[in-house]
Amino acid sequence: MAWSVSTLCLAHIPLIAEICDMPTRQALTFQPRSLSSIAWAMSVLNVPDQPLSTAIAASSITTISESETFSLSMTSWAVATQSLPHVPLRDAIAASAIPRITESYRTDLIHLAWSVAQLKIINEPLMDAISSAALRILFDFIPDGIAQSAWSISRMLYCHDPLLAALSAAARNMLVKEGDPFTAKQIANMAWS
Repeated sequence: MAWSVSTLCLAHIPLIAEICDMPTRQALTFQPRSLSSIAWAMSVLNVPDQPLSTAIAASSITTISESETFSLSMTSWAVATQSLPHVPLRDAIAASAIPRITESYRTDLIHLAWSVAQLKIINEPLMDAISSAALRILFDFIPDGIAQSAWSISRMLYCHDPLLAALSAAARNMLVKEGDPFTAKQIANMAWS
């Protein structure tokens, strides 16, 4: 329900209040994907509900090892956009993501890298895993993915030369093949990185 409301950008205050109250009572019974969907929805709607965020974080820590990469990336994205300073959850996301990073789809990997950079998580094994996985699926990246990946790596002051070279080559290749596939913001992100 929370996902549907946020996808429609429906700011129905009584419904949102009920959604915020419900998980604090039931959060421990939710599956990882449900928790990540609620966290994502509240972030999209910009609902800074501290009790809800705390309940989702606490429950997510206990189930995060069961999460698929989609739920990991959604949870990390929600935590990053809400600037939720829940260090144990951030650590649990990193620990769970590393062994499963090769299962990630392009968007999951990009969202995870962006979230890690936004939260300033300094975890070299996680950045190594993200970089290695990105190298394997870089051919599948779209212009925004290339720009976000370059920005994320640079924001972390993390230097993975093979990935940076591959991102640069992919961007140049897109420019040659497609003319001008990048927006001004994407070009700025790549130039900054």
